[in-house]
Amino acid sequence: MSPIGEMAVCTHQSPETFQLVQTEPAGQLGRCESAEATFIASFSAINTTGGPVQKAPCKQYEGKPVMVAVGGIDLHSLDSQNPGRCVYSYRGEEQGWTSLSELHTYTHHHGVATIASKLYVCGGATYDPSNPNALGNATSEVHCLDTLTGTWKRLSPMQECRAYVGVAAHNGYLYAVGGEDAQRWKLDTIECYDPLMDSWCYVGSLPGGPRIGAACAIHKEQLYIIGGYNSENRSNPVMDEVLCFDLLKHTWVPKTPLMIPRCHASLVEVQGQLILVGGRTKLDGQQPPIISLAQVERYDDVNDAWDHVTDLKVPRHDAGCTAIGSVLYIVGGMKTPSPYCLQDMEVVDIETGCLLEPVTSLPYPATGLACTTISLQDPDTLPPYPTATSTSTT
Repeated sequence: MSPIGEMAVCTHQSPETFQLVQTEPAGQLGRCESAEATFIASFSAINTTGGPVQKAPCKQYEGKPVMVAVGGIDLHSLDSQNPGRCVYSYRGEEQGWTSLSELHTYTHHHGVATIASKLYVCGGATYDPSNPNALGNATSEVHCLDTLTGTWKRLSPMQECRAYVGVAAHNGYLYAVGGEDAQRWKLDTIECYDPLMDSWCYVGSLPGGPRIGAACAIHKEQLYIIGGYNSENRSNPVMDEVLCFDLLKHTWVPKTPLMIPRCHASLVEVQGQLILVGGRTKLDGQQPPIISLAQVERYDDVNDAWDHVTDLKVPRHDAGCTAIGSVLYIVGGMKTPSPYCLQDMEVVDIETGCLLEPVTSLPYPATGLACTTISLQDPDTLPPYPTATSTSTT
């Protein structure tokens, strides 16, 4: 358990209040009691009184869905701003990759999600070229790119710094799951963000304890949290748990563990199907003991099992992953035991299980990047993040 009560960073809530949330039974998400997070009382995903799902108002508009790749790190090119500040869009083989914008700082192993026209970048680790020995400092910062106006905004930070964080969006709200704080403590907490109040609130703890590198996605009104890594698990730090929180019934739903434990995998819903991609696992008696995985698997909701779809050409973990229609895009990452980051992109048609070719590679190698799908309108290129002195916080 992370020593949250001793932390002096990212605190919007007293340690005493948070301890009440932490010690509630794992069968229910705790309710945040802080005044700044009273939205929890009417948000049915964590409202113990039940009722219909409350959806945050979102501006709807027409646009073309495109894949966006955000940030990342190239361990062999740390003197460059690529890929750590890059925001690129991919619009098919005819247009390839286009520089869309820039992040405020070099960021990797963060989480991204979209709500309507807005791209949210949550936490991660920041890299300072002036201190090359420190590859990453966990951050609690949250930034939002409004693709309709082309403007970035610095939002309220998360309650805790979170690198290797899982992020998902549901009904206009964001969830941040687990990760690692600035003191390298693994976290077991879940936070929820209300865009209308610009406020984060603790909503509970993960059954099974803290973890980094868990794969997260929303599927059929449920938050799935799969695998992860916790070095305190001495027998096998790579986790096989499939956690599922029902956002309508407000309960944790038991699920069968993975056949192969994994961390730093990708989890995406593709046309109503939950797809698990790649990751990294630890196999006893095998050299190397930590290996990357190539499996692409589909969750069978009826039988609570995972079906094999296909294998990637290159096993990988810490990749970016998103979908447009039935097509799944897997970008970059790393292949253990190679020390080099990957630059290629693999594309899978989930309906047929076929790998599609040809595919244009990323403009740079990257691991710890994050991908999502968002509908974009012109212009193709948006302004980079403004300087700190001109950043809007409203």
